[in-house]
Amino acid sequence: MDIGAEGQDPRNLVREDFNYLIATRGWFRFEAAVDEAMVLALRNDLDRLYRERLEVATRNGVGDLIVGTAHHLVGGRTSFDRLLFDPFLEDYLDDYFGGDKYVLSAFNAVINEKHRGSYVGKIHRDVRSFSAPYRLMINIMVLLDDFTVDNGATYLLSGSHHVADKPADRLFFERADRAVGRAGDIYAFDSHLWHAAGANETDRPRRCLTIGYTRPFIKPQIDFYRQLDDAFKAELTEDQQQLLGFFARVPASVDEYYQRPEKRSYRSDQR
Repeated sequence: MDIGAEGQDPRNLVREDFNYLIATRGWFRFEAAVDEAMVLALRNDLDRLYRERLEVATRNGVGDLIVGTAHHLVGGRTSFDRLLFDPFLEDYLDDYFGGDKYVLSAFNAVINEKHRGSYVGKIHRDVRSFSAPYRLMINIMVLLDDFTVDNGATYLLSGSHHVADKPADRLFFERADRAVGRAGDIYAFDSHLWHAAGANETDRPRRCLTIGYTRPFIKPQIDFYRQLDDAFKAELTEDQQQLLGFFARVPASVDEYYQRPEKRSYRSDQR
């Protein structure tokens, strides 16, 4: 593709390709979407927060279940917050959801190490209900290390977002594409797409962020409104509050229910 073609806006051409390939193939790669300095900051913050999340999980008796993953990383005034509120993906997310509102479902990470698998290594998709072609959710995978076949680049079965049934293991691993790329690349894929993390055969970790956005009526993995402290919430713009699901909360009392439209915890435009 000649993104420098006369009279063409390069971003509009990428947007056009994104919409076509997400619809047909089910996934799209943004090359060099995150700069090197930000990637380094994200790695450093992930190393620290992974240890903190593992400590909490271990204390609660489930540490062995989350090894190689870290969950709900926003709200600590780290590089994760800066990445979340960066407007880079806004136009693409608007297109994916057809101009409807959307919210953050989860902001997690995967650390794929040699001979240490996790639940993401199983063939799966990230929505349980099959609603295609109606789109419920989109996955965003931010590469924090180079993804190669040797270090377990994610398998993506192109076109499988159109099919309800899980593919046989043999067919999946024979036909799936691999999400190879450089640190700083972003992969976006329809959450109906069948996918799986590969096995890391190298001595270095292969890290990425796994971010999900859904329509507002779908419950997020965590209640961001309750998770975030009051000082952090007070600094948020209305757009950022929308992204974190502040306008799609279930009222906790009759007093919360009987409110003017602009004060309701669940607003009418969150369809």
